[in-house]
Amino acid sequence: MLDKRLSLCAELVTGEYICDIGTDHGYLPAELLFSGKCSRATAADINEKPLEAAKLTFEKYNVSDKAALVLSDGLRNVDTAGVTDIVIAGMGGELISRILENGADKLSPEMNLILQPMTKAPVLRKYLCANGYEIVCERAACDGRFRYNVISARKNGRIMSCSEAAAEVGFMDFSREDEREYALHRISTLEATGREISKSDPVKGEYYYKLTEEIREYVRDHGGDV
Repeated sequence: MLDKRLSLCAELVTGEYICDIGTDHGYLPAELLFSGKCSRATAADINEKPLEAAKLTFEKYNVSDKAALVLSDGLRNVDTAGVTDIVIAGMGGELISRILENGADKLSPEMNLILQPMTKAPVLRKYLCANGYEIVCERAACDGRFRYNVISARKNGRIMSCSEAAAEVGFMDFSREDEREYALHRISTLEATGREISKSDPVKGEYYYKLTEEIREYVRDHGGDV
């Protein structure tokens, strides 16, 4: 049922009660309930239509009795009591950061936060590090020409350091193939951006050159051959 991106999110689930924010068709909670990895699920979305689609998915896989559907802007209307894992996937890093900020009172250190930004991943990493979240681990999934990252984090109140290199490519073990490919893709993108900018702004282009060199060193220090 799940593509590589959502399969990786599912792999990082650690408990039995998942809350999926922005559930869309409900594929992730349905798979976790159907497989038996989770025994309860809350599927939340800001719009009615995705919830209607998720309802049909739950019925198809005969897990409706284990799942609740909630119309909610982020975590606003979600009861997180007893929730072990909160998934916020398929959104931009800025929006995920805003959801965490607005729902901070609903989060506890015991909850495993599984965050999958489609864009602006550096923004999300910087937000987490600066606002008392521990990035427990980060993984990557390569699916055709697409590169995805998934972060497992917990709210512990402690500030983490986050270099520009770490913000750009994440807190990964780059000896893994998909994680190395993720880093190489990010380096390639930044190099292309730097070359283009250099045509009109050599100083800014030099910044990108230095940044990619820092990233290469960072990746090598964390197991990657680049």
